Amino acid sequence: MAGGNTNSGTPVQQADWSGIYYQKWALRSTGDGAYTIGVSSKFGVGLADVEGVSGDDGAGLHFWSETNGNNQRFYFNSVSCGSTQTNCDFNISANNTNSNPSPGQSLQLTYGCSGNDCGGVSYAWNGNGVSGNSSPLNINAPGSAGTYTYTVTASKSGCSNKTATTNITVGNVTETGTCISLGDQCSGNSSEVRTYTINMSSSGTFPLKFTYRAHEGPSVGLVRINGGSWQSFNLGQTSVSQYVEITIGSFNLNSGNNTVEFASGGGYICFRQLCAGTGTGSSCDFTVSVGNTNSNPMINQALQLNYNCAGGSCSGTTYSWSGNGVSGSSTPFNINAPGSSGTYTYTITASKDGCANKTASTSITVGNISSGNTCINLGGQCSGNSSEIRSYTLNPSSSGTYQLRLTYTSHESASVGRIRINGGTWQTYNLTQTSLNEYVEVSIGNYYLSGSNTIELASNSGYFCFRQLCGELGSSVRFGVNDDIFFSSKNEYVLTKENLVVSPNPNTGIFEVLFYLQKDKKATLSVFDVKGKTWFEQPIVGKGIHNEKINLENHSSGTFILQLKKENGIEVKKIIIIK
Repeated sequence: MAGGNTNSGTPVQQADWSGIYYQKWALRSTGDGAYTIGVSSKFGVGLADVEGVSGDDGAGLHFWSETNGNNQRFYFNSVSCGSTQTNCDFNISANNTNSNPSPGQSLQLTYGCSGNDCGGVSYAWNGNGVSGNSSPLNINAPGSAGTYTYTVTASKSGCSNKTATTNITVGNVTETGTCISLGDQCSGNSSEVRTYTINMSSSGTFPLKFTYRAHEGPSVGLVRINGGSWQSFNLGQTSVSQYVEITIGSFNLNSGNNTVEFASGGGYICFRQLCAGTGTGSSCDFTVSVGNTNSNPMINQALQLNYNCAGGSCSGTTYSWSGNGVSGSSTPFNINAPGSSGTYTYTITASKDGCANKTASTSITVGNISSGNTCINLGGQCSGNSSEIRSYTLNPSSSGTYQLRLTYTSHESASVGRIRINGGTWQTYNLTQTSLNEYVEVSIGNYYLSGSNTIELASNSGYFCFRQLCGELGSSVRFGVNDDIFFSSKNEYVLTKENLVVSPNPNTGIFEVLFYLQKDKKATLSVFDVKGKTWFEQPIVGKGIHNEKINLENHSSGTFILQLKKENGIEVKKIIIIK
């Protein structure tokens, strides 16, 4: 105490240690976590007292007689107590996955903790409207050019908060290009003009890349630079949530600010981003399309989904299939048709960093049942000999002569199957070899069915498995169970029970193909080699019995595959050409 006094009002001050009594202090508990401070030999005379009964920062401390006031009560926090010290040995860092993104481009913020005491630390991101506590934290870059700072704050009980920051610079203007956000504004006619400013570091002629959405239909866009003439460009239709990037032409831009105006010249258009020049980061100039190998499969029939990317920026794009429980990313993508009739849609989603997702869908219609067509699921049962008989019930809605089509797999070798209808005579049919897990549909004959029918299937030789049996009611022909041939209404053609007949086979490259296709049904007749290259393709419109002539005499000897792809399945036949 100043001057060694113990009078009320004597200031408490710092001085060199002398060992005198008024440099020795004693603490006394008040019983509620607080303490009073008195000179060790003078308790009861006076205590350390905050001047002016103040709670403000900077208030002085002096010696005063005891008053029981709050300004004589003090609380203590431990700052260095050996093993009882709160563990605060940690440091944090912050970073990002793209320090120079384009406006609106996606990126991630990350943090790290180092030291011995990272356990129990909590984190919080802030800056430019972001919030969250994860690492990585997914964000989109701001929509306008500039440098932006993001801060992560690390908190731990008993420790001071620690912070770290990371910066990104959006849409830098360089000699090679720049991008600006168009704010998702829209235009439905030429009077709804949207105006923007793009700042170039040098003058010249620059290609403009425009990111847009036009989900109501194909549209025509209008653009005007620095008050010049309006220029038009065509825009393809998009889905309601799909944005597409295209190049709309090359334009003269000045060094510094340029006024760019957009409007619709026809249709409804929304604008997302404009990039001028090259080197503007991730390009979104790509579109995806999707298809399938059989748009009318039978129940559980194997088929493939496929996709294709077009445009100058397909590189770096990732893909994901969805719909009806499928998942994967390959093309072709092998699936089995659903187990019940109906129309099913499969969607491919194409994703690329900095670009809006793009999607395309394809649909299949499975096993439609009508008055002339019925299918049953055979459950994937198998047979390896004539004693392993599998029985089913086929109940068509009307009586008549049906062409039966069997979906099977026979991966060990070519096989011979047997079929018996309602306990009658066994009939045989040939099955070509398939690959493992490949199911093929073939016609196995024509039979009269009425009411509930017992169908028995077995192997006559070879091992094969059954997946589905379909019966299609004929419209222009009738034949009995044991008939080996039947005729058109004009007796013009003869067709065996096998639905796809090649004559002659083997041949020298010129042959005829005989098959039945229901009137007005569409199909494609193709020939391809074992490597998948197509040598012949012809669209077919059904007229009943068909006799098509194919000429491959200019091709070398070898094994070829004849395929008849119909609306309700695929039939194949091996062809041998010998020169």
